[in-house]
This record gives sequence, structure tokens and C-alpha cells, in this order.
Amino acid sequence: SYFFMVAYTFTHEINSRTTFLSKFNANKGKILFCTNSYIINCPFSIEISVENKIMDTLSAGSEYDTSNCACPDTFGIGLSFEMTPGNYNYSAREINCSATNKTNNWNGEFTIKPDSCETVFLDINE
Repeated sequence: SYFFMVAYTFTHEINSRTTFLSKFNANKGKILFCTNSYIINCPFSIEISVENKIMDTLSAGSEYDTSNCACPDTFGIGLSFEMTPGNYNYSAREINCSATNKTNNWNGEFTIKPDSCETVFLDINE
């Protein structure tokens, strides 16, 4: 019984430490893409690519972890990715909104630093 308790405690401590380290990885940073596309009053989807690779689609239902990174917009529509440090090129294009006659596209660069968060705001008015 005593051996079991010691083994359980030791294993639990290792698992807790591993979980903590994986959540707070100092070797990676985050990029958060935010938008104010909700103001166009139609369902929207924005396809986000980094280094010419499609990462995901940002939509009205997108959510992200606000613990260390936040969108400047009060509605907080955003999508985040964890990445290794470095300089990256991104592109984003609106792929779903029939209420407007224009399709928005954004391009730019961002830099990921260890244990930090960078924010890119995709402004529907630009």
C-alpha cells in the first residue's frame, strides 16, 4: 500500500510537470489572426496561409485561448497557432461573403519570438 502511494505520487508529479512544460513551451511562440469581418453582416470565412501553406479558416465561430494573447477588437474573433521562432510571410483571403461586391485579401509578415504572442489584424475596411 505504501509503495503504491509513493509510485502514484511520483508518477503524478512527472505527468503534471510534463503537462506544464508542454503548455508553456519557451521554444515556441504564438501568432493570433484577428478580424472585424462581423461588421459586413454576412457569414464570412477567411482562409489563412503561412509560407504558402493553408493553416486554417477564420470564421465568426472561431475561438482562441485568451490567457496570453488577445485581439484588439472587443468581439474577439480570432484564430491562433503555435509556431517556432522566426520570420514568416502570411496571406489571408475572404472566401465566403456574398453580401459585398469585393473580396478582401491581406498579405504581410510577422515575427515569432520564443514564449510570446504576435497579433495580425485583418481589417475588413482596408
